[in-house]
Amino acid sequence: NNNNNNNNNNRSGSNSTYNSFFWGNKFRMVPQGFIFPIYNVKTIWNLWFYGNASEGIGPYRHLLKHLDDLHPSTQKVNVSRANKVISYMIDIAKEKNFIDSIESIQSLSLEESHNLFNKIYPLLLEYCYDNRNPKRPNDLQINTIADRLYKRRKLDNITT
Repeated sequence: NNNNNNNNNNRSGSNSTYNSFFWGNKFRMVPQGFIFPIYNVKTIWNLWFYGNASEGIGPYRHLLKHLDDLHPSTQKVNVSRANKVISYMIDIAKEKNFIDSIESIQSLSLEESHNLFNKIYPLLLEYCYDNRNPKRPNDLQINTIADRLYKRRKLDNITT
């Protein structure tokens, strides 16, 4: 039984209505069978902070508190990987004084968020690709960047 319950949530500058999905004898953030998407980084950035209004799903960053809503466990890994990339991008934004905190991003309009992303993303790519330009950077999927980020951080830890 997959009943939906509407909750009015005003998150990340959005006035969208998000659903609660009832399955497994409790209300959940995502519908049963939800698959965490593997999209390009900008799309995941938008979903992370603004959710998917057409499916009634709130900001994906809230999945970190609802990991038991995700099956199979590979979905939890994908959320974790997206979180690592987005967290690193937030660290870049703070380091460059583009923002003060994550709360600063959560209060941005979609256009302001896109502008911030467009400042941060090239810096992320510089780090992950060792100042070389990847092919079709706007098409790079979140897991590709996560892999690069893990490898680069591992190298940094070895050399420091």
